Amino acid sequence: MNPEKKEVILEFARKLGTVIRTCDDMKRMQEAEAAYRDCSELQALITEYYVNEKADSENSDPELGVAIKRRMEELYGEIAAHPVYAEYMEAQTAVRDLMNAVNDEIQFAVSGKRSCSSGGCASCAGCGAAAASDEKQ
Repeated sequence: MNPEKKEVILEFARKLGTVIRTCDDMKRMQEAEAAYRDCSELQALITEYYVNEKADSENSDPELGVAIKRRMEELYGEIAAHPVYAEYMEAQTAVRDLMNAVNDEIQFAVSGKRSCSSGGCASCAGCGAAAASDEKQ
């Protein structure tokens, strides 16, 4: 590759990265990560979950195993329902969706083809994959 063209491409990538770093979704993610990390109540639940997971892996008593698994299920429910955890997961999803959209757009600009959506071929008629699949059947 021509070194000058490569540098132009990398410069655009740096500019794009700077814009992404300062967008609302990324700021939300950073705030959610800090809240997740700093929430002592949530961290205590997560620590207890992992302690129980380790105990379960080292346990040979079936009755104790049932009790440990039950407690792990309770902890999982508490963690998943915790508002700090919920915001953290939602913020991660928003950033992942943004990055996927950026990558899809770059792919389209490079190849002229749109990638399939997460809904599969039923949600799109763009690439013809569904038609090709139908022809094989």
